[in-house]
Amino acid sequence: MTSANPSFDYEIILHPLGRDRWRVEFESETLIEACDDPAYDACRALLARGITGRLQTRLAGQEYGSLRLDIEHGAKLRAQEGAASGPRLVKWRPYPTDGICRVAVTEKAAADDLAGGVAHGN
Repeated sequence: MTSANPSFDYEIILHPLGRDRWRVEFESETLIEACDDPAYDACRALLARGITGRLQTRLAGQEYGSLRLDIEHGAKLRAQEGAASGPRLVKWRPYPTDGICRVAVTEKAAADDLAGGVAHGN
């Protein structure tokens, strides 16, 4: 939704799905079906559509925003939380372009090898 508020240009609505997953709504449509880093994932999705400016996040059912950020800057970041550290912002890195989990490939390759030798690395 385009804002008349001078402190932000656009707003996304965050809908909790459970287990730290969120659905992101933008201009009354689903922008992201499910993600674990909604504000920064939304910045990347909006930037991919050519949308720039200031973004506000708001939890569904709340009357006030919770986070404001620049879309272009936010697209370069990811929130990360580890067992030994609290939440922090880190540089976003894209997932492998083939979209395949490397661990899953390794386990499958090992299972194929044991089952009769499938050639790998074509």
